[in-house]
Amino acid sequence: MVANNNKNNSSESVTDLERLNLRISGMCITDEYELLSSGEQTEVSYYNVFYGGEQDRKVLKKRTVCDTSAVIDTLNKFNFIEWNGFYGKHPEGVLDGRMFNLTATINGGKGLYASGSENFPENFYEFEQWLYETLKDCEEIG
Repeated sequence: MVANNNKNNSSESVTDLERLNLRISGMCITDEYELLSSGEQTEVSYYNVFYGGEQDRKVLKKRTVCDTSAVIDTLNKFNFIEWNGFYGKHPEGVLDGRMFNLTATINGGKGLYASGSENFPENFYEFEQWLYETLKDCEEIG
């Protein structure tokens, strides 16, 4: 299900990426993807998040490095900038599912935020699949 409650940013595109953080929580597991750009290279990391005690514990599972311009092209292919302000309210009658929380710093320091519960922005699944494909052949770290 896709809610169309985001701000209209259709004339904009991602021109610069500083960082992106996507946390996806389900009933039994929380995954976190982190993209950190350092100019021409972007480090893509995948973590499992465990809860307990006073602080979450993130365990790095996979990491790779990509060309930043290719990452930006991918974000624009998925109309990523249009996700800003998206809030996907949990559908009535759905008892479980997945939640997401996304933050990013793009275009010279502009913040982007989106979240939802079993309700995702257009192209979210395709972006999630791109993350999976980018990391699938990497050796597992932890």
